[in-house]
Amino acid sequence: MNSTWLITLAGPDCPDLLQQFCETIALGEGLIQDRQLAAMEGRISGLLKLQLPGTHASWIWQRLEIFSTRGLHIITRQRIEPTAPGGRQLSLAVRGQFRLGLDHEIRQILESHGALIEQYNQHCVGAPLLGEQGFHARIQARLTRELSTEHLTRALNHLARGLEFDLNTENLHRA
Repeated sequence: MNSTWLITLAGPDCPDLLQQFCETIALGEGLIQDRQLAAMEGRISGLLKLQLPGTHASWIWQRLEIFSTRGLHIITRQRIEPTAPGGRQLSLAVRGQFRLGLDHEIRQILESHGALIEQYNQHCVGAPLLGEQGFHARIQARLTRELSTEHLTRALNHLARGLEFDLNTENLHRA
């Protein structure tokens, strides 16, 4: 069974070290579901949401702790208990022109409308050297309150000209 964790990190601003940290999670078949990192004066701090398979979780934690010898410390780790089944689910597909920060703004809008993001997959397509770079994202979220699709669509439309959205909500059945 998979478990979901929130961890906070602090250490040197070293992209290679952070990449090795993330690769360690992937080697154990873990998944980084979300991350928020900040860099300041040669240091980073951040919050990561991880999904770890039960069969490899202890192996992953042991390997991640080794990074503290290189200065990258796991400050806190907290297991997130799964939410009860049922409620409403939102699925959103977004297409349009890529720009830096667009994914973060989409997350903020969804969260402000009561959507707890469970899955966020994105990729860029096109020819970046020619200035042609498209953005595609698929998002799954659990709604924590009643959603006004009109207000959500209006907020998303203010992000950038030409974005296309496919928004669906559905009731989830209790098991």
